[in-house]
Amino acid sequence: MDTYIPNEELENATIIQKYRELLTYLYDKTNKEQRKMIKKAFTLAVNAHKDMRRKSGEPYIYHPLAVAKIVSEEIHLGTTSVVCAFLHDVVEDTEYSMEFLAREFSDDVAMLVDGVTKISSLKNRSKSYTQAETLRKMLLATIKDIRVIIIKLADKLHNMRTIMFQPDMKQQRIAKETLDIYAPIARRLGISRIATELEDLSFHVLFKEEFNEIKNRIAQREAEVESYLENVRTIINDKLKDLNINVTIKGRAKSFYSIYRKMVLSNKSF
Repeated sequence: MDTYIPNEELENATIIQKYRELLTYLYDKTNKEQRKMIKKAFTLAVNAHKDMRRKSGEPYIYHPLAVAKIVSEEIHLGTTSVVCAFLHDVVEDTEYSMEFLAREFSDDVAMLVDGVTKISSLKNRSKSYTQAETLRKMLLATIKDIRVIIIKLADKLHNMRTIMFQPDMKQQRIAKETLDIYAPIARRLGISRIATELEDLSFHVLFKEEFNEIKNRIAQREAEVESYLENVRTIINDKLKDLNINVTIKGRAKSFYSIYRKMVLSNKSF
């Protein structure tokens, strides 16, 4: 096995590049004061996590950066949520307190970070995932601000995207938790793209053979599916044009997990 050899100069350059890319995306969506607050949160997160690394060997700050990117670019939340994304692990994993965050940033930021932190403790107190529906209801009922659960979903999404660095047993546990709890919450909140990705990432971990079989079958029929979708788009678009309704029509194939679930529940073949 190759040993990960840290290259501090390269890592620092990558961190700055990722941060600048985020700022570039946010520039037209923020004012000077908001960008100043984001920079302050980023700087604090870098200092707070400076001696920490992820299972991949990468600097831990890569994770808050990725969560901030998901929150801003994929879910389109505002400045306070981006700040919270940078700080969401600071209280749980370092010496910084919630009072410090309230003083240095705002009560709103501290409230969001506190909410994300409490989700972990609530989850850890519930060992029976057969009661997933109950736990989902508890999470939604105890959260004062919906941004808390959305930031947690962004955190979970990045952890699932990098789950391959976890031991196999932990991968199974995290994927089961994601499929039972977080993906349904994302779907209930109407964040279907996030829900679908969480489902497929979990499906790949929990049922790798079934995942690969469906993936291969879809690949073999990709041209046929695209042709079908394009035909449907054309028919609908033509009918709506006759009614002087201008729309953009998008279509997609069913996700791998959705196909698998329908096969199981309806006892259907592929």
